[in-house]
Amino acid sequence: MSTASGPTPPEPPEGRPPESNNHESSAPDSQDPTGAWRPEEYTPKPGATHPGTRGQGRPEGSQARSPSWNTGAPAREGVSVGFVVTLAAAGGLVLLLVIALLAYLAVRTFDLGGAGEPGPTGGAEQASGSTQGTADATGQEPRGAAASNQEAATSAPATAEATSAPAPVAVKGAQEVGVPSGKPLFRKTGTLEKSTVTDEEKNAILVPAHDGPILVVWSSTGSDGGRFYVNGHEKQGGKLSASLPMVRPGTSGSALINTGGYTTSTGVLYAQGGKGAQWEVRGYALSAVPEVERGKPLTGKGTRVFRVPAGAETPYRLTVGDEEDGDYPVVEVYPADDLTLSEQYESGQAPADLDVTVGSGEKIVVVDSQQQWSFTAR
Repeated sequence: MSTASGPTPPEPPEGRPPESNNHESSAPDSQDPTGAWRPEEYTPKPGATHPGTRGQGRPEGSQARSPSWNTGAPAREGVSVGFVVTLAAAGGLVLLLVIALLAYLAVRTFDLGGAGEPGPTGGAEQASGSTQGTADATGQEPRGAAASNQEAATSAPATAEATSAPAPVAVKGAQEVGVPSGKPLFRKTGTLEKSTVTDEEKNAILVPAHDGPILVVWSSTGSDGGRFYVNGHEKQGGKLSASLPMVRPGTSGSALINTGGYTTSTGVLYAQGGKGAQWEVRGYALSAVPEVERGKPLTGKGTRVFRVPAGAETPYRLTVGDEEDGDYPVVEVYPADDLTLSEQYESGQAPADLDVTVGSGEKIVVVDSQQQWSFTAR
């Protein structure tokens, strides 16, 4: 009996049993119970890889870029570093151009008035409304819109200027608060030969022993020269006990020392300030404090102390302008018989309106400011 010729089956791998000739099994190939070697399981399929065919996962001559486990070659070529840098630079340039364009548009919008109307226009509108309100209040017939607008345009600068001006301190019929001019307890004058901020003996003013508070008045008597101020000490070489603010040439100030309580007594005063300042320092008893009329409007310039006689409780307002830069006005109200602790105290930064109440008894009022002020009943 002749045997039919055919293709010679491949040799089984080493360690695997030969293929069984039993073809009567009904189990599928993947479930061959004998574990017979099947050539088709080791025949590579085009475009696929198999654990038993390392490095043979693509057909011969194929240009597909599948990974090679034999060579470790990448699955595909990466993007070059130069290309990434170029792309990033181009993106950054575009972003800068966009930001520049937005900034230009914002500036143009602001210049053309898109961010809001300028101040003069608002002032003109306020002037127009004020003019119309005045006409209505006086009973006059309102004028036409054209006339009102023309007047508003004409008075706009003045209105804006008046709006920015400080509150007026000059009061008609007001009493001027000055300093006493009678015989003092002590007095000394001098001229600062050089600018000084130290306690020099030639500029010292000794304070005599006295029972009760002392009203100190310091004045710059020259028409020119430097400003000056006064510092007080417990004694020569002792600790600081008082600091009286600076005055200009031709002006003066007044303040109380040795008021008792927890305050340190002052035994010596020193004139200090700019070169050429001509100064005078005087001391008075408390009884020399100027007295004013209760309820009557008052005006003054610089630091002042005055007495308000007993009467009905009266609310007052201290008004200070802004002629002096860095002025911080203060107003204090004390019982006339006890100057150790104030009943009322208010302070602020100029320009300012400070409200206090002067009680029904006799009071001592202290105003500390570097400029013109008014003190009026509310």
